Amino acid sequence: MAISNEDLPATIFICDRYFRQKLIAINAQTGALKWSYTFPDRIATNVVYAKGNVYVGCYNKKFYCLDTSGNFKWSTTVIGLSGYANDPVPAGDVICIKLDYEILALKANNGTVAWKHNSVNSNFVSKVSLVNNLIFYSLDEVLYGVDPNTGALRWSRPHQGQNVFPTTNVVYFLSGSDTLSAFTFPNGPIKWKTGLSPFDIQAFKIHAGNIYCSIGFGPEDIEVYDSATGNFKFSFKNTVPFNNEPILTGDLFIYPGTYKIEIRKASTGIYESSIGYTGNIGSPVGIGGATLVNSDLYYCTKEWDSIMQQGASRYVATVARYNLNKPFTLKWATNFDNMDFALSTPCIVTNDGVCYIGDKKYK
Repeated sequence: MAISNEDLPATIFICDRYFRQKLIAINAQTGALKWSYTFPDRIATNVVYAKGNVYVGCYNKKFYCLDTSGNFKWSTTVIGLSGYANDPVPAGDVICIKLDYEILALKANNGTVAWKHNSVNSNFVSKVSLVNNLIFYSLDEVLYGVDPNTGALRWSRPHQGQNVFPTTNVVYFLSGSDTLSAFTFPNGPIKWKTGLSPFDIQAFKIHAGNIYCSIGFGPEDIEVYDSATGNFKFSFKNTVPFNNEPILTGDLFIYPGTYKIEIRKASTGIYESSIGYTGNIGSPVGIGGATLVNSDLYYCTKEWDSIMQQGASRYVATVARYNLNKPFTLKWATNFDNMDFALSTPCIVTNDGVCYIGDKKYK
């Protein structure tokens, strides 16, 4: 099927998160640099796009807004903003930010506070999700679904746990570290409950009737469960340690690991292929997150250049575009000196203003 001009990726926004201070914009079709912007402090969050602007938080407790040409628009102070903050979520007319003990929604046009929800017991807030035009999160043992623009409560349910994974019709949640349950949204009874391996859940994905749980550290065990019944189906082990969330599309399970991206059959876990470093500069250091748009995977890597440059070695970051139609084909790769994308996920914006981050799509 031909892709309309409106659906074509136009710009990639990516930042050297945690380590440095720079955000860059890249032509998504060619890989050419459009512009770069340097912030006063290290970047703490991934970049997100909404309503013609890009947003990012820094370690100086400031949240910034730039236009898509790289011009500064506004900044606002956000107490509690750190590298442990979840990525901002664009929703309606606001940008929602998960802090340690608080959900904060800033108005996208000027950065003023639209609403916030604090923990009364200094409990950590769960990951924030946008589903059914509601912002979902767990706080103080209650699941919440609120209006994104106003924070008005639309739905709640007691919940002993922290992690919640809402979908259009079913809400999945973890109690403790090893019990997964599901109920029909909004107020159905518990459909099923199942025990997982007693290790930390690093990632949780639902695709084609299956639940994929990435378990533990090091080379990950992926446990697969039936999403309708909770029954265990099969498991497989990746050969690379966990680094970023997996992406599922069709019958592909795409796993951005520490040193390569593994591609497996989603239905069986059987190995298909892998994507390695594309910069060909020197020693591999890390692979960042990946974003899927149509049949193309955009991802980033970091390498150490051992060739002396004016008496000093350097880091080189690479952004690449890889087509997932067989045979898997590299379309382009662009190197950027002295940048670090190993902990960043590309934010892709199409001609019609749709934003893709990882496997998420925001209109």
